[in-house]
Amino acid sequence: MLYIKLGFLLILLGIAAIKDYKTNKIPNYIFIVGLLSALIFDLFLSPIPLKNIFIKGMWLVVIFLFGALRLLGIGDIKLWMVISSYIGFVKSAVVIFLSSFLLIIVNVIKDRENFKLVFLTFSQIINKQEIKIVEQKAYPLAPYILFSSLIMCVYICFI
Repeated sequence: MLYIKLGFLLILLGIAAIKDYKTNKIPNYIFIVGLLSALIFDLFLSPIPLKNIFIKGMWLVVIFLFGALRLLGIGDIKLWMVISSYIGFVKSAVVIFLSSFLLIIVNVIKDRENFKLVFLTFSQIINKQEIKIVEQKAYPLAPYILFSSLIMCVYICFI
């Protein structure tokens, strides 16, 4: 049953990755289907205690509040909530961290200006200078979330 559950999660994330890459938006239906399917898995297909489902719900609230910091787009927060409902908060946080790290590395390699900006910002922080405000670009994070989730699913299944 674990393989089916993780396979369904990866299919949802694959759809989200394609949509995010093409439009920089993640549709709400992925969020709704993801949460409902995780609930069905938890209640009926591989039952877990109701206490654990309540704890998962509390972590979803924490992730939602994290979204208020606007460090991630709301679509990425919704994907994080779906992943968390499938594999738990800690593993989902590792997925999001790895995804963000990969996004930074890939974009620094692709765009040398980003690389200079990162070091400029770090030097400004170290020297306690005023940090220049730069225009934020939107990058599709869902493809990196899919890749990181695939790594986590392999870890869950085989280690």
